Amino acid sequence: MKKIIILLLCSFFIPAIFAQDEKKQGDDMAASGNYSGAAMMYRLCMEQNEECLLQLIRLIYAEKIEPQAANELFQLVNPLAQQGNRECEFYLGMLYFKGRGVGEDNREALKWIQQSVNKGYAEAQNELGRMNQLGILVARNYDDALKFYRLSADQGNADAQYNLGYMYHNLLGIKKDKKKTNIQEAEKWYRKSAEQGHAKAQNSLGMMCQLGKEIKKNVQEAVIWYQQSSNQGNADGQYYLGELYETGQGVIKNRDRAIELYQKASAQGHKLAAAKLKKLKVK
Repeated sequence: MKKIIILLLCSFFIPAIFAQDEKKQGDDMAASGNYSGAAMMYRLCMEQNEECLLQLIRLIYAEKIEPQAANELFQLVNPLAQQGNRECEFYLGMLYFKGRGVGEDNREALKWIQQSVNKGYAEAQNELGRMNQLGILVARNYDDALKFYRLSADQGNADAQYNLGYMYHNLLGIKKDKKKTNIQEAEKWYRKSAEQGHAKAQNSLGMMCQLGKEIKKNVQEAVIWYQQSSNQGNADGQYYLGELYETGQGVIKNRDRAIELYQKASAQGHKLAAAKLKKLKVK
């Protein structure tokens, strides 16, 4: 009897121990950019460890790896969403919205995204905010956009923080008679997002610092934010940093560095950067 109990315990615990080890290996591979290797490890442990399954889903959803079949992501996400997993409810809604592995269905998309929002999932809150801001799947409603962005931003979601800053900066659904308060809110949310590495927020904050029309002018800080945005491949960040190097604002004037940055931005279709290169007679 004792041997049977030991065997039963081993049959339960040993696979779980191996699964945890495989998950750690997968996490290490993903952190180093070896997404295909990470996916292989997650597939090995996903039946014993739900977090392995979620990690695999995240990789496929973010298009870090190709799914093994066109509808694999849907097949992985759907059961967990049906069980009430709020993250997978959001993914399922987005799959219906984009028609990834399943036919497009706006009603199902909105239903699942809303369910995820109701459970407090920050990414879903940000997406529903975006839909309300742009009038996608729902009638345009800036008040609701602000509400959902704020719910998400308060949880630390960098996209939502940027979007909320953008709403305040551009007076979308905001009272126009409180200009100073609006600018303070815009800067606050841009900064929170920029500090998390959001490239667009870094560029927007850099512009506010450079121009000095809305907040205290600080070109040196603008350089820092433009540089961080540029390093992530943001075309606006590359262009505005290039302007600073061309004119010598906050940095030592460097025509070659300016041209290099304009070329990077132009290669991404940035029209102002292309015009700069033409003006500087650079092919």
